[in-house]
Amino acid sequence: MHPGRAQVRAGALQGYDSLTRELGANPRKLLQRHGIDPRSLSSPESLISLGATADLLEDTAAETGCPDFGLRLGARQTPEMLGPLAVALQNARTAEEAIGDATRYLFVHSPAYEAVLDDPSPIDPACAVLRLGVRMPDQKPRRQLIEGIVASAWQLSRAITAGQLKLVAVWMPHTPSADEVIYRQLFECRVDFSQPFPGLHARREQLRVDLAGSSPILREMALEFMAQRAPADTGTTANRVRRALSSTIGANRGTKGEIASLLLMHPRTLQRALASEGVTFESLRTEVYREAMLTYLRDTDIPLAEVARALGYADQSVLTRTCARWFGTTPARIRKSGKRPTSEGDQITIAPDPEAPTLTLADVERPGPRLTDEEIEAEFADIPVDRND
Repeated sequence: MHPGRAQVRAGALQGYDSLTRELGANPRKLLQRHGIDPRSLSSPESLISLGATADLLEDTAAETGCPDFGLRLGARQTPEMLGPLAVALQNARTAEEAIGDATRYLFVHSPAYEAVLDDPSPIDPACAVLRLGVRMPDQKPRRQLIEGIVASAWQLSRAITAGQLKLVAVWMPHTPSADEVIYRQLFECRVDFSQPFPGLHARREQLRVDLAGSSPILREMALEFMAQRAPADTGTTANRVRRALSSTIGANRGTKGEIASLLLMHPRTLQRALASEGVTFESLRTEVYREAMLTYLRDTDIPLAEVARALGYADQSVLTRTCARWFGTTPARIRKSGKRPTSEGDQITIAPDPEAPTLTLADVERPGPRLTDEEIEAEFADIPVDRND
């Protein structure tokens, strides 16, 4: 499925109708405005457009004057929103096993959703982090969607562990949508903003505590049911590369040699595996870094010099050159506009200057000049090229 046409189960909007009404808006009108059949909300297994869902949440937050709408929605959701996957998760022996099941079968909820357990956590070697994400290369606005996913994952974790799980920290990839106190009250821990990815950090031993009331038989039945619908996502090489690139942004230069080493593969083996899936390392790297750049520029207030460092660039001039190549404009103009391209043909003025360039979805999706590994190395730092790449 083309990522721009990704779908999600209507269960993702569990609680939307009641929350929107409580805030004084008309949920039916908002749903119809974004091409979502209101009747689908009563059928959680129905598939709806993920892009339309992201737009709906942003629009509803604006319409209701509730900047933390996504957070509130996720906080009131129950495991049942995940359908058969919830049965498997609620009957796992440990939280760690539940996360493993979610990693393999979250595609049943939406092929664009991602959940990966990174161990150790970058904030504490005694912790692991559940890294969450949603792939939307069409650059749909997704702040509300992300906050809803994180809040929902926390509520699900609490339900699975009967409230035993305590978080050490929560990461959000953007600036706060509302008062930071609201986030701390919900997650009952510190919340860090403008981070590389959305994630829940918890102590490793808590993830391995046996959970009372689990039923291995029910879990296996649920897993078998989902496996019959579609094979488990054991992780294509392309997805493994995307995750490796996303989780190491700023920690290394994102070269083929580095990522191959993380995946315990020879660079040439990695190249052949990606070719068999019809993608290239360069295209995946561009996809991940382009999305990260837009997130840093539009959703955070990190100084541009620090954005350059966070992306692993040698200096701010590299950020400026790369931004011009990918988007045809400067980082400062993108940040000032605070907008994302939303649909085919939409034009967005990047600066109030009438002579400023405009950005369309076609501009975003158009690949820049293909770089060799040597050129990628040169973009990042004056370090000798790894000839094994």
